Order: sequence, then C-alpha cells, then structure tokens
Amino acid sequence: MKRNSPGSLEATSEENSIYENMAGMPVRFSYKNLQTATNNFSKKLGQGGFGSVYEGVLPDGTQLAVKKLEGIGLK
Repeated sequence: MKRNSPGSLEATSEENSIYENMAGMPVRFSYKNLQTATNNFSKKLGQGGFGSVYEGVLPDGTQLAVKKLEGIGLK
C-alpha cells in the first residue's frame, strides 16, 4: 500500500494483481465494459437511494447486476 494523500491508502498495481486472482474478491470493470455487459443499461431491475440497478451478462455468460450511481457528490 502507498499513501496517496494524508490519511488515505492506495493499493499498488502488484497488490491489485494479487487480489484479482482470488475467488470472491471484488472485480473492477471499465465503464465501457459495463455498458457492453448491460446492453447500454437497457434492462432496469430497480432503483435505490444512490441510483438504478441494471441486469447484465459478461462475455463468459456470468449474469450480474450493475448499480449505476447517480447524483453522488453533487449539491
């Protein structure tokens, strides 16, 4: 881990690659990949306090739900 700014920690690329290969660990996707998986966020499953949830399918057939955050950090 390295310090990005006082009081915050950021994982190094080496640490990220270790976590990517561990079962059950969160996976990061690019926005473009999420658009593709959700067919441009076309099938809305529901809505919560911070945004809408969409159905998606990864290229390997894995089904997923994607929350698209809305209004975060805006006043």
